[in-house]
Amino acid sequence: MKQNNEFDLKHQELINFFIKLCLSDKNFLNIWRFKKSTFSFDGDISHLPGGQKLTKTGQDLIKELKNKFDSCIQVLIRNKTIPKPKNDTKGMFFRLVLTDLLNTYADLINKYELPFSPNEKLVSALGFFNFLAYKKYVFSKTQVFKIKIFLANFHPTFKENSIRLLPNLTLEKADFNYFHLSREAIDVYGMRSEAVLVYELKTEKFGNIGNWGNSGGIVINNFQYPRKEVEAITEKYLTAFRLLKEGMVGVFMIQSESPDPFSRLVNFPVSAEYQIITPGLRYELTDSDLPKLKKISNELELLYKNSVTRICLSRFNKSYIRSDPADQLIDLVIAMEAITTPEADSLTYKVSSQIARLLINDRNLKERVEKRKSLKAVISKIYKIRSSLVHRGSLDNNDKKLFKSSEEAVQKAREIVRQINITLIRLLLKNKLEDIIDNVIFS
Repeated sequence: MKQNNEFDLKHQELINFFIKLCLSDKNFLNIWRFKKSTFSFDGDISHLPGGQKLTKTGQDLIKELKNKFDSCIQVLIRNKTIPKPKNDTKGMFFRLVLTDLLNTYADLINKYELPFSPNEKLVSALGFFNFLAYKKYVFSKTQVFKIKIFLANFHPTFKENSIRLLPNLTLEKADFNYFHLSREAIDVYGMRSEAVLVYELKTEKFGNIGNWGNSGGIVINNFQYPRKEVEAITEKYLTAFRLLKEGMVGVFMIQSESPDPFSRLVNFPVSAEYQIITPGLRYELTDSDLPKLKKISNELELLYKNSVTRICLSRFNKSYIRSDPADQLIDLVIAMEAITTPEADSLTYKVSSQIARLLINDRNLKERVEKRKSLKAVISKIYKIRSSLVHRGSLDNNDKKLFKSSEEAVQKAREIVRQINITLIRLLLKNKLEDIIDNVIFS
C-alpha cells in the first residue's frame, strides 16, 4: 500500500508539472512533440531535431520534467508486485507508458484549447479516468487482450446482450458498420455487424503474449497476434452457425483491443475463407437456437478427426464463399460424394441411394421407402442442374421444371449436406466412421 501511495504522489507531481508547462507556454506543446522520445530513450534534451538550441530556461524546464518523469519510473521499478517484461531491466516499458500518458494530456489540452491555468482543474478531470485505467493496467497481475470477430449478415434476436459460449469466448450484440459507406452499400455488401465474437486471452505476462511462430508476423501494441487460435475459433463457430440453420453468415473484420489504455484498436487481415461475397439470406439467431448451437460446437470436433468427414465439412463451408451457383453446386456435390462413393466412382444413382440410406431411417418401412425415393429424386435433379450450369452456364426450360432457379438448387443441396454433417455427428458419438460407412451408407 505504501508503494502505491508513493507512486500516486510522484505521478501526481509529474502530471501537475506537465500541465503547468502546457498551460503557461503555448510553445511547450510544440517542443514536447519533438522531445518526448528523449524521455523514453535518454536522448539529448538541449537541442531540437532541427539543430536549434533550446533556451536555458527551456532546458531547465525540460530537465525538471525529466527528473520527475524518472522519479516516477523508479517508484514503478522498485515496486516488486508489478510484473515486468523479462528483458526490460531498465524500465523501458514503463517509460513508454508514461510518455503515452503525457501525450494523452497534451492531446486533451490541444483539443479543448486551454491556454490559462484556471482551466487546469478541467484538464485534470478530463484526464482522471485515463489515469485510473492506466494505474489499473500497470498494477494488474493479469491482463486481458480481446480479439473481436465481427460477423457479417448476422442478426441476433436472442434476449441477452451477451452469451457465454466458452470460458474465454462470448457472442455479443453490436452495432458496427463502416461509417464511410452508404447505407445502400452496407445493405448490399453486408459490411455491417450486429453481432461480434469476443475472444479473450488472459496472461500473467506484462507486454508480450502469444507465440511468435503463430502470430503471422503481426505484432503491435506489445501484442503478438495469436493467428492460429483466432482462425480455429472463427472456423469452428462459423461452421456451427451454418450447420445450425440456413443463412449467409461470414466475417468482415477482426479487431484487437489491448488492455493498455493508450493503445489503439487494430484491424487484422480476414482470410477469404471467412468472407462472403454476397449476403444472401440474412442469418438470424434466436434464444431457442442457443442450446442447439452449443451442442453442435461442442461435438463438431468429431468431423475433423477423419479426412473423409473433413472434406465433406470443408466443401460445405466453401459453398458459402463462392459467388457463382455452379461453383457452389460443385462444392456441395463433392461434399456428398466424399462420404459416399469409394474411389473415383461418382454415379448419381449410387450417391443418391447412399445419402438416402444415411439420412432417412424411419421405422415404418413404407414411409422410409417413400422418403428415400423422394430424396434420391432431389439429389438426381441437383446433379442435372450442376451439369447444366457447368456445361452451358445457365438453366434451360427443362431445368426450370426441376428448380425455379439455380439459387434454389444451391439452397436445397446445402440443406442436404447440412443434414449429412449433423447426422454424422450424431452417429459418430457412438460409432466408428468405418462402421457407419459399412453398415449404414453402403449396406
